[in-house]
Amino acid sequence: MWRQDMRLVVFFGIVCVISGSSSNSGISADRICKIETLEGASVVGAQSHHETQWTELLLRLRRWIMEAFEFKCFQYEEEVRVLDTKRSFRGWDFAPFFVAKERLALIYQQMYLLDDAIRHLDELEAIFLSLIQSENRFEENSQTFVYDAQHPIFTTSPLALDMAEMHHQIARHQAPALLMRLYFFSRQIRTLYLMGDFKQLTERAMGFIPSFHDLLLSSLGGIAKNVTMALHQWAVGACLEIAYACELSWSGHDYQILG
Repeated sequence: MWRQDMRLVVFFGIVCVISGSSSNSGISADRICKIETLEGASVVGAQSHHETQWTELLLRLRRWIMEAFEFKCFQYEEEVRVLDTKRSFRGWDFAPFFVAKERLALIYQQMYLLDDAIRHLDELEAIFLSLIQSENRFEENSQTFVYDAQHPIFTTSPLALDMAEMHHQIARHQAPALLMRLYFFSRQIRTLYLMGDFKQLTERAMGFIPSFHDLLLSSLGGIAKNVTMALHQWAVGACLEIAYACELSWSGHDYQILG
């Protein structure tokens, strides 16, 4: 709380982290930190004591964050494991597995454990592709993806998917399989970008972009010449966008990348 008069402000910072299993009547002593400071350069007590208080707070916060991460990670890993064991069952639903698996990948990404994040994203895509190839669980034709000249990937940016909206569509079985491919690719290259692994990022892009372009052409069947040109422009634009982002990051100017 704050106490203030004409000369000073004394800040008592109380940080309490209470686990879900803790009762309201008792809080462990190691979950409370007290920091006293004065406004300005002066501090209560010795300067070294003040610095020790802040160091203790930061160390405890780091420990509590890691404990929370490990707890959640265990929950998500177990949920994914249970869903994956049922994959051979008839009528297995990909959507709940997708939600659980991606959530696990993203929590690793948030903690900057990027090798684990990309591993889970790759596994998720591999399972999705296996369902298409072996079980024909997702249609990839004009009935699932209809060319729209106003779609953001043709007007804004070749990779301009609304990731949150696509996530909800996949979870509700409403996403076109073609756009799901683009969604998984976008997740992967974002993670590789954070890793600074531009070699692998560009190699994946060189494999994905021609393949996705061909799928767009084949899925739309007989289409007008102007539409074919738009799809060619998409492929060129995707290459340029990725190359430009990698160049900016490599030169230390990735702050210029928006979105």
